[in-house]
Amino acid sequence: MTRAGSTILANRPPAPKDAEAIAPLREAGFIFLGRTHMTEFAYSGLGLNPHGPQPWNTMIDEGRAIPGGSSSGGAVSVATGAALAAIGSDTGGSCRIPAAMNGLTGFKPTAGHISRQGMVPLSPSFDSVGSIAQTVDDCVLLDHIMSQKREVWSRVEPQEGPIRLLLPTSIVRNEADSQVLAVFETVVRHLEAGGIEIIRQPLPILQDIIDLNLQGQIVAAEAYHYFHDDLLHNPQGFDPRVSERIALGEKISVQTLRQLYVERQKLCSRFNAELSKFDALICPTSPVLPPLIKDCEDPQAYGRFNRLILRNPSIANLVDGCSFSLPLHWRGLAAGLMLTACHGRDTALARIARRCEIRLKG
Repeated sequence: MTRAGSTILANRPPAPKDAEAIAPLREAGFIFLGRTHMTEFAYSGLGLNPHGPQPWNTMIDEGRAIPGGSSSGGAVSVATGAALAAIGSDTGGSCRIPAAMNGLTGFKPTAGHISRQGMVPLSPSFDSVGSIAQTVDDCVLLDHIMSQKREVWSRVEPQEGPIRLLLPTSIVRNEADSQVLAVFETVVRHLEAGGIEIIRQPLPILQDIIDLNLQGQIVAAEAYHYFHDDLLHNPQGFDPRVSERIALGEKISVQTLRQLYVERQKLCSRFNAELSKFDALICPTSPVLPPLIKDCEDPQAYGRFNRLILRNPSIANLVDGCSFSLPLHWRGLAAGLMLTACHGRDTALARIARRCEIRLKG
């Protein structure tokens, strides 16, 4: 059984069998090198954890910067060549954030695309099984096997013909580092020069997503339900930054949670409608460069960075969409370009991501 970056599960018996996402990979001949370090129970986008050796960013030389999370160790393993790929849960960006911050590709599929049976949950409403690798092809190969598709896998063909992307003019670039914005805008112009149409206009739903904070409330409530007994009997066993967030779920009643589910469905429908004239949404994966680990030690700074870094990737989770993060290789920047599409558009998005990938490397 995986310990999900926690000491709470240390004494539990081994899992009797592989998780349903893992079994087909093993059957296909994949070799598992081990379990990597991560944020406890995947409940943060920074990749910090006091329960073991702390991995740090592979692209920033001065000081030790955060690796991004929650799948911090997985991304660092791929970036350093210790592994060819990594898999993890993506509840609000946990694969795409560390991928972006370590110069890799991250993929979050539509949530129900891959079975989550056998994984340690954080929030069943938002958890999805994602991947981190060097290329779009590698991520899609992992996804193909884990989702147990019957057809033979073939390389992703880049989307031909017109591609129309929406670049929101608000929210996704708020509070961004100037360096991230400068390189992102340069890359956007490079994509436009390659024949990809990018429309800059408001996406009204984004402000409502921020104001309503449905995801934060639902994740806290579902996490509290699952970890209630552990939190009651062994509160000191948790990373306090994680237990504090889980405990917020105690205040959310069943009636309130039901209403949150209803409101979420409304947002999903609105997102599909507002994005209907576009193939995908494009924006920076994280609006900021990875801060130094020491700069996240203060609780207020930790909370601010965590909210900011999770903000853009979590959109795809809230609306049950699919999303790729592609590395911004220009100048070795520890940042990513994110593409997000509506529910079930995984294959179409992969073809768009593949075309962007080719253009960015060209």
